[in-house]
Order: sequence, then structure tokens, then C-alpha cells
Amino acid sequence: MSSPSYTEWQREGLSRLDELERLHVDARGAGPGRRWGTEQFNRSLLVALVAQFQTYCRGLHDDAIDVHVSHNDAHQGDLLRTLMTQGRKLDTQTRERVSWPATSSGSGSTLSVR
Repeated sequence: MSSPSYTEWQREGLSRLDELERLHVDARGAGPGRRWGTEQFNRSLLVALVAQFQTYCRGLHDDAIDVHVSHNDAHQGDLLRTLMTQGRKLDTQTRERVSWPATSSGSGSTLSVR
């Protein structure tokens, strides 16, 4: 039996990633050879992929909480849900720095992700 989050990801998440892949193919072209000017687009795709994965992980964690809560009475379930989601890093906006490798010009860059 698959989780509701996995089913949702298969239905919605994969179609979003397929759409991004089609856009990427359109941007770089179908012919041989490297296309220039797609570096920022590639970085954006990476951020979108990470966001999709985080959404799936949050949903999967919610599914696990639902299983635990379902085995308790309503009052205990509410308390348990609160305790299991309190301080959850999947819900916070942490500031991290991501370093990208040097480009062909030799310069690297740092992106702050919220």
C-alpha cells in the first residue's frame, strides 16, 4: 500500500517535473552541442527539484503522523500531532548557502536559499 503523499507525488509532482524537463529541452535545443546561457535555468531547475522533494518529504511525514494519531483518542491525537510537528525543520525557512562550481570563465557563485 502506498502512502497518500506518494500517490499525490506520482499524480502531481511527476507532471510538474516533466513540464520542467520539456522546458529545459526547449531551452537547450534538441541538436548536438552545448547551449550557452542555460546556466541560470539549470540552477532554477535544481531549486525546483529540491522544492518538489521537500514537499514530498513533508507529506510523507504528515502521513506517518496520521498513522500514529489514528491509534489514539481525539484529545491525545491532537496533542501527539502538535508534538510531532513542533519545530519540524520541513516547515521552517532556514537560510542556507549553496556554492555552485566554477563556470567556464572560472568564477563560482554562491546562492542564498530561503
